[in-house]
This record gives sequence, structure tokens and C-alpha cells, in this order.
Amino acid sequence: MKTQLSVTLRLMLSLSIAATFASCQEEEFFEKDFSQNMGVEAYDVELPKSEVIIVEADVEISQPIPPTAIPPVLVTPNNCETISHGETIARVQYKMSSVLFGHFCNEETQTSTCSDGVLSTWTGTYSFNSCAILSPENCNDIIHGGVETRVMYQSSKVAYGSSCSSQAQTRACNNGALTSWSGNFENIKCVVTSPSVNQVTENFTQKSTTKGKVDILWMVDNSGSMGDEQAELAYNFDLFINDFLKEEVSFKMGITTTDLRSNYSGVSRCSFDKLTDQAAKSNESQFIADFKECIKVGTNGYYKEAGLQTSTDFLKRYGASFLRDDAYLIVVMISDEREQSSSSVSSYIEQLKSRKNNPGLVKVYSIVNVNTAPRYIEAADSTGGRKADIKGDFADILKKMGEKIVDLSSSFALKSLPYDDEIIVTVDGKTITSGWVIDTESGTLKFEDGSIPPEGAAITIRYNAMVK
Repeated sequence: MKTQLSVTLRLMLSLSIAATFASCQEEEFFEKDFSQNMGVEAYDVELPKSEVIIVEADVEISQPIPPTAIPPVLVTPNNCETISHGETIARVQYKMSSVLFGHFCNEETQTSTCSDGVLSTWTGTYSFNSCAILSPENCNDIIHGGVETRVMYQSSKVAYGSSCSSQAQTRACNNGALTSWSGNFENIKCVVTSPSVNQVTENFTQKSTTKGKVDILWMVDNSGSMGDEQAELAYNFDLFINDFLKEEVSFKMGITTTDLRSNYSGVSRCSFDKLTDQAAKSNESQFIADFKECIKVGTNGYYKEAGLQTSTDFLKRYGASFLRDDAYLIVVMISDEREQSSSSVSSYIEQLKSRKNNPGLVKVYSIVNVNTAPRYIEAADSTGGRKADIKGDFADILKKMGEKIVDLSSSFALKSLPYDDEIIVTVDGKTITSGWVIDTESGTLKFEDGSIPPEGAAITIRYNAMVK
């Protein structure tokens, strides 16, 4: 279907006539071609050079036919077998195939990309697929990681009575090499030298076939944690005192605390008259009741427990009235804390012994926390006394302690501990080879039942003692 359109064409042509049309033939060609292509009737027109031509014409235009779309040609890139085009793959490679024990395998991650069927060169420089860490080496008989131990000593020899200070040392095997020994002691053995000894002669008189005399000072911790222990002591006191009463031991008792404040240190917490064998014989139940009341010294004492200081202060205050020359002095330390007096243990023990002509009559018994009270333990050991754990069975502790003190009352206290078994005992000049025993812990000699010398007998004991 054709549609008639009246179209005014205004063609603006800027032509360079001289350059384009060099001949009349070229002009004719132009006119003919122009008219044919434009579908208009050509007019004979003289075209001036280099001018704009305006043409008006009626043009009959058919409905345009749209161009035919030509589909694009798609080219599919190639894959790299199972790896798609454009996909990147990765791998881990190692610098070396193996390394020594204790070292690390160096690794790197490498990548390659598929491009139209071709994989790119791998990135990175490492070339080994795996890396092994070699096993460690042993140190002869000691495997890697094993430990060797030895004991070394601070000194090659020490004086008699001293202890060799030892040190456990270790070294370990690390991949074929032994580490340095721990510790700093350098001596492989230590010898305790023989002591210098003197022969000691002590003379005694058998005063009576009855039991001896004992003065007992109870030093009781009155800090805030001691309420239960004081109650236990009071409850089980009869187990302690039974043998004293049964064996008719002559005794007197005093009580003080660990409080070292000037107004309290060494102060007696009970009348001496209430706590004697005479008071017990007069009224045993009242005697026991008085002790149970007095021994509960309270828990408001000073936090810094100083039993050794307060014990010596007690004797400074009351020694003249409390102590008997021929009686044993037994100081019973009861505390659940460490001892915190300012001076050395030995200085306090010497003060206690100075109260007696025979220092062997002084004994310290410690009922303490054995793991945290080394000064109380030292005091007991240095006097031949006894020690017990305050966390143990109070009934059993007090019973055994009472028995031991009663046993002391019928023993002869030696000034020094015998060094060896070369002990000679004579009674009225006659050597006695049996019927007596030496307690090497307490440093006492006791005649057995049936062998007790008669009253007034002269007893001589010779033994070897170390020279201090």
C-alpha cells in the first residue's frame, strides 16, 4: 500500500563543484543518480559552484520495510577437562620434602586459572607435594623427653650434729642433646665428721622410792581460732591427769597465753594453789573443774602468737614462787599458728634451762600444727620433749603425754644426751649392767620396777657426750 505524501524537501548541499564534478559527464551522472535514488523527477538545473541548493519536490514514499535482524554468532570457550573456563584452582606445596625435629614445614598456597581450555602456570615457587618432620634423637639410654636425676650436696663434709644439705637435680634429653643440670650444689657426696666427745660423770641420790616432782606450765594460744582446741583440752584433761593422781606424782601447774602485749605477756591465768596435787587430793572433782575453767583462756588475744616469749616472761614474773629446784619443768605449748617471738629458739631455751642447776630437767612439749610451727617443733626437739599434731586425737595425745611426764618423774635427767652406748651405771659403788634404760629422746635414765635403788643410795652415771 502506498501513501501519497507531499513533502517539501529542503536539501542543503554544500558541494565543492570544482573538486567533485570535473566534467559534464560527472554532472549528468550526479543528476541521474540523484533523481533515481530520491524517487523524484529531475530538473535541469544549473548548479552554481560552492552554493547551497534547495530542491522542492513531491515525493511518493512507500512504507519502509524494517531491516532483517541477523542473530549474533555465540562462540563458547573451552573448559579444562573438569575445570570450567574462568575457574581458579588451588594447591599447597612445600619448600622441602622433610625437616629436622623441632623445625616447621614451610608451605605456600599456589593457584592456576582455566582460560579457554588452557590452565595457567601455577603461582609460587615451592615444588614438593608433602613435607615430613623427622623423629627426634635420643641421648644414649635416655629417650627424647626423658629426665635424668641425681642428688648433689652443698658441702663435702659437715660437723657432727649437722645435716648434709642435699639437692635433687635434673636434666632432660632434647633431640639428642642433654640440658644443663638444674640446681647449684656441686659435691657428689657429703660426710658427717666424727664429733669431739668427753666423758661425763653425773652423781645422783635416790631420795625416795616414790615418784618425783613435776612443775607444768601450760602455754595456751588465745587467738581467735583456738576456741575449739581449748574446749578439747578441757574436755580430755582427766585423761592427762589420771596417771598423776594414780602414781601420786607431786605436781603444780600454771597457765599463761601467747599474748605478748606488755600487760598480758606471761601473766598467770589461774591461782597456783588450785592446780596442785594437794588440791587434787583434797577435792579431785573441784580440782578438775578449776582446771577446765582456767584453761579456757578465751580468744581475744593478740594476733601475733609468741609462746616462747610469754613462757619465759611467766618465769620472770613467778619463777621464785612457782618453780621447785628438784622438780622437772615441763612447758606444754598449745597453738594452731606459727611461733612469732623476736629472738632465736635457742635463746629462749637457754633462759628456761637457766632456771635449773640440771638443764636436763627442762622439757618442752608441743601440741601444734606440725606443718606450720617449726619453732615450736625445734623447742621440743632441743630439750628431749615430745611433739604432737593439734589436728590429731586430743584424748590420745593428752593421755600419752601425761604418761610420759609421769614416767619422767621417776627418771634421772642427764645434762647431755649420751653419744654412744658406752654407759656405766653404779649404785653405791657397784656397777649395774641391767635393770635400767636410757631414753635417748628425753635424755633420761630410769630404773625398772624391781631394780629401783633404796632411798639414799648413791648413783653414778658415766657416759660420752659431744663437746658443743
